[in-house]
Amino acid sequence: MVIAVGNTGLRPVALVYDQGTAFQSALKSLQEDTRREQIISGERIDDVIVINNHTLSVIHDPPHLIKGLRNNFLNKDIKYNDKISKWSDIAEVYKTDFKLAQMRLLHKLNDEHVILEKIKKMKVKNCTSV
Repeated sequence: MVIAVGNTGLRPVALVYDQGTAFQSALKSLQEDTRREQIISGERIDDVIVINNHTLSVIHDPPHLIKGLRNNFLNKDIKYNDKISKWSDIAEVYKTDFKLAQMRLLHKLNDEHVILEKIKKMKVKNCTSV
């Protein structure tokens, strides 16, 4: 695809990494090929990928990163600066706020955002709201 895009006159500059298994395999292969060429030509080894003289950076797909973070957070704790966050903390705040029916601060959150059994794991908008 990079070669085909380059042949149109456009200049590809990046590949968007979506964390799919097919892309992971392709990315690994492309990185190995580029490293091999860099070693043979005595160039500095870096993390770019070169395809048909197009130097490409790899960037991550933010929605996939956000969903991955949230989905991991559902069953794993997050430790940051010696403090631990748990999904149960979010659920507790949501339940407490829900009891204050007329004065809710988290009025945009509903069960699909917080309650484990009701979470739609592929909804990015729900992840970012939480």
